[in-house]
Amino acid sequence: MDKKRITRTLDLPVIAETELLVLGGSCTGVFAAVRAAKLGIRTMIVEKQNSFGGVATQGLVTVWHPITTMDDTKQIIGGLTDEVLQRLRRIGALEEHPENRAISFVMNTEELKIELDILIKEAGVTPMLHTFYSAPYTDDAGDLKGVIVANKDGLGIILADRFVDATGDGDLLRDLDCETWKPSDPQPPTPGMKIAGLKNVTEPMLIKLVGEHGSEVGLNPDRGWGTNVPGAEDMLFFAPTHVYHVDCADPKDLTYAEIESRRHIRAVMDLLRKYYPDEKAALCAVDAYIGIRESRHVRCLKQLKGEELLVGKHFDDAVAFGTYPVDLHTNEDFALTWYYLDGSKVIRRNGQPDEVTTWLKPGQKPTNFYQIPLSCVIPRNTPRVIAAGRMLDADTAAFGAARVMVNLNQLGEAAGIAVYDSLNRSVDIQSVDAGNVRELLKKGGSLIQ
Repeated sequence: MDKKRITRTLDLPVIAETELLVLGGSCTGVFAAVRAAKLGIRTMIVEKQNSFGGVATQGLVTVWHPITTMDDTKQIIGGLTDEVLQRLRRIGALEEHPENRAISFVMNTEELKIELDILIKEAGVTPMLHTFYSAPYTDDAGDLKGVIVANKDGLGIILADRFVDATGDGDLLRDLDCETWKPSDPQPPTPGMKIAGLKNVTEPMLIKLVGEHGSEVGLNPDRGWGTNVPGAEDMLFFAPTHVYHVDCADPKDLTYAEIESRRHIRAVMDLLRKYYPDEKAALCAVDAYIGIRESRHVRCLKQLKGEELLVGKHFDDAVAFGTYPVDLHTNEDFALTWYYLDGSKVIRRNGQPDEVTTWLKPGQKPTNFYQIPLSCVIPRNTPRVIAAGRMLDADTAAFGAARVMVNLNQLGEAAGIAVYDSLNRSVDIQSVDAGNVRELLKKGGSLIQ
C-alpha cells in the first residue's frame, strides 16, 4: 500500500537567527558548539532531550576510554575531553583506572549533565532543550537557510549560516539528499540501567547470571558489561544485553528496540530477585534512550578503512587520535570480536573461553595510536553542513574503534573549528583548510601529533 501524503503550505515564524546551529546535544555536539563559540561564532545548540551529553548522560554510559598512547608514555587526547575530566575530578565525580585500558575513566553521569550546562554557558552558546529538528528550510533555489524545529511554541524556523549535524543518524544531511548509507549488519544497540543496593553482587557476577540463566526470562546468552558509579558505594551501572536485528534510524524499529530493552532490564531484575534474594537490589535508573552504536552513515570526502586505522596510518588532515580497539558487536552469534592495537584478535562469548589469534599480516607491526581524518566527516555535496558523530564515513572495522565517545568528542571539536574556518574565509565546508583546523585545535589545547 502506498503511503498517503498530505501537502500544506506552512507559514512559520522565525524564532531565532544565528551564525552556527548545532543539531544534537551529545558531548560531540556540545564540543562543536563550544569550540566555535570560543572563536567568536554566534552559536546555538538544539537538543531534543532535557539535558546535554547524549549516550553518556541519557544512556547512562559511565566510561570514557584512555587519552594516552598504548604504552602510556604520551597524552594524545586533550582539549575539551581533558577539560571535562578535570572538572569532574575536582568535584569527586570521576574514578580513574590507568591500569585498565577498557575503563580508564568512570564518571558520575548526573554530574556530567551539570558540567556540560556550565561549559555551554561559559562559552556563550545559546541552548535550546526540548526542541526537535523537523526539516530543512530552503529558499526557492534550494539553498539551505535554516531548519524547522518543534518545541513548546509549536513549529518555527531557526535561520543560520552554517550547521553541524550531530543528530547521530545524520537526519539533516539525509533530508538534504546528501548521499548516505547503512551497513548490512549494523552494530546492535544496548540498554543501560543503574542498580542500587548491591552489597555482594559484582559486575562479573551479573554477566554470568545473564549467561547462565537468561533463557529463563527470555534473554539470549548475551554478554554485557558494567561499572560502579562514582560516589555511590552500593550501585552499579549495567549494560546487560543487546537488542538484535533493528535499524535504529527507523522509527518503528527504534520504538521496538526501546520497549524490548526495558523488557530486558526487567528480566535482569527478575534474575537478581530469584538468585540473590538476600540482596536488596533496586532498579533506580533506566536510560532515557537506548545506547545506539550504529545506524546511518554519511558519504564523505573520505571513508576511513580498518586496515588504515589498525596500522596507525598517518593523515595530513588528522584531527582525532585514539587507542580504543576495533570492537565488533554482531547480530548473529552473541559474540564480541576485538582487534587490539597490539595485534591480538579476541572473540568473547558469555560463559566460554576467549578465542585468541592475531590479525597481523606478514610485515605489519602494532601501532601506538591511530588517527581519524577531518575528511571523513565532511559530506561531499552540502556546502553549509558538516557531520559530527557516529554518522562518520568509516567501514565496519574502522567504525568499530572510531565510534566511542573520546574519539567522537574530538571530531566534534574539529567540526566546530571547521565551521569557523568556513565562515572566516567565506568558503564552503568542502573547502575548509585542514591545516587551519589543526592549528586552531592545537592552540585550543587539543594535542595534535
